[in-house]
Amino acid sequence: MTEDLVTRARTCSGCRAQGPHGGAWRTQSPLGYVTLCLPCSGATFQRYTGHLRGLLYESARTRSIRADGYLCRLCSDARAAVWDHCHDHGLVRGPLCGSCNTYEGKSIAHAFLQTEEGAALRLLKCRCCLE
Repeated sequence: MTEDLVTRARTCSGCRAQGPHGGAWRTQSPLGYVTLCLPCSGATFQRYTGHLRGLLYESARTRSIRADGYLCRLCSDARAAVWDHCHDHGLVRGPLCGSCNTYEGKSIAHAFLQTEEGAALRLLKCRCCLE
């Protein structure tokens, strides 16, 4: 019984591929958790085009559009979970998955900027920081 549950939790609901142990492909959805491999995740969720960039994070428009309909702006593999925003100016930079959002906020700035490709450019998506 337990093995069957583990196997189902590791199986991509799109292509039926077997994922890694630990549920690395599992992502939360409005209907509960789903398991999607990276190719299926990329085909299921849309890429962010920057249409909210520069809007205030607390604006009604930002609150009405869910981040989890997009792929993470930083890693481009996982489903986004939150709208990343500049904490100094309050402007939206784009959607991030939980992992990238946590890594940016809890890592040493130098390590984050060296490890994540395009990290510095993404942080400058805030037009006030860029100026």
